[in-house]
Amino acid sequence: MTLAYHWPAAAAGMRAIRHPATFLWIGGPCLVLVCLMAMTQPCQADLSQDDVLRLTRSGHIIEFPAILEKARRHHSGKLLEAELEKEHDRYIYEIDILDDQGTVWELKFDAVTGDYITASEEK
Repeated sequence: MTLAYHWPAAAAGMRAIRHPATFLWIGGPCLVLVCLMAMTQPCQADLSQDDVLRLTRSGHIIEFPAILEKARRHHSGKLLEAELEKEHDRYIYEIDILDDQGTVWELKFDAVTGDYITASEEK
């Protein structure tokens, strides 16, 4: 058994006793929980403006105005936000449009092919 200073105990002028197995009892389950939480997070990343410019200039993705035109064919309205994300090695345009009834729609398009993926009502 080792003696170590623990902040609350040290502040009270006492020494805390820390057993080596304490980490396994407390830290082990916490480590497993952190690993599980990391595995459940979707594999996606927002791309910077420089990334978007580089991908567009190289012809790897379709330019945004062409995608916006397709989005407006699905839901007309005011453009609120647009993002290019990489999800599972796939580039996706996410476009938020406010329609005339006040509903916000999130539309997704494949940035490489321009194919419509899905639309969902934002709540």
